[in-house]
Amino acid sequence: MNKTEYISYLEAIEGWTNLNLDQRKELYINQTGLEGEMYFKAILDTIVDVKYVYNLEIGTSNHIQIDFLVVSSTKIYIFEVKHYTGDWYFEEDYIKCTNSLRYPSPHIQTNKIENKIQSIVNTHNLPRQVETIIIFTNSHFNLHGKRPQNQAILLPQELSRVPQLIDTNNQEILNIFKQYESIHSTFYQKDINILEDKVASGLRCPNCRKLFTIAFKKNKHNYRCCYCRKDLGYEELVYFNIKELFIIKRKPFDFKEAKAWCYPIPIHTVRRVCNKYFKNTNMRNKKFYLEKS
Repeated sequence: MNKTEYISYLEAIEGWTNLNLDQRKELYINQTGLEGEMYFKAILDTIVDVKYVYNLEIGTSNHIQIDFLVVSSTKIYIFEVKHYTGDWYFEEDYIKCTNSLRYPSPHIQTNKIENKIQSIVNTHNLPRQVETIIIFTNSHFNLHGKRPQNQAILLPQELSRVPQLIDTNNQEILNIFKQYESIHSTFYQKDINILEDKVASGLRCPNCRKLFTIAFKKNKHNYRCCYCRKDLGYEELVYFNIKELFIIKRKPFDFKEAKAWCYPIPIHTVRRVCNKYFKNTNMRNKKFYLEKS
């Protein structure tokens, strides 16, 4: 499975089983990172007619992942987004927090990315310079000490400069990079938790992702999450939960499993959603599944 699939798997099993330390750390980093990426994406979207590639994955054995790739009139920008919070400083090949957290310095990661993008630029003789900028998006992030040499960094209070960098766009050049995209790469080899094959019930809210918070009333077509107060249509609720069942099993499921997973949703409702939104094996004992997009 690739990284996106693995994160979806961790999100689906969260609350049903104990995640190990590495899994919890990976899920936390992804969730906080996504918040920063969505914030930076919103900044890019303020630029008129802006074009960019988001979450670009290239390669398998020498895999790289790019948060944002933007082409201007003179440069190809690689934006690497970090959503750290607290007091941080650079030391040798690490970025360290005063609470003892430490990660490899972002510039080590971006050097590999920049080299790969530069090789594509050279292959296609693209008339652009490649520049990498590390973006810190969290307003509670404070950087102390010196910044790494030869590495462009924008702090939260400096993000107003971003629209000034991007004067135009070039979809044709972006399309060249998209040709290298590895949507279904298998580089991400991780151990997975095997859940016991037992009946589990307890609906998860698609909005806040809390388990066991859905108020169920007979003969009602809408449900409410008692945590986030979101009103949910039955199709939205059932589809989301059955999709998570498929992600957890990592193989087709039968109607009996879907019915048990979505209890106490009425049987006819679960059957309708299965038949409407999921592919099936067209056998007497149908197995339902989703195709990869």
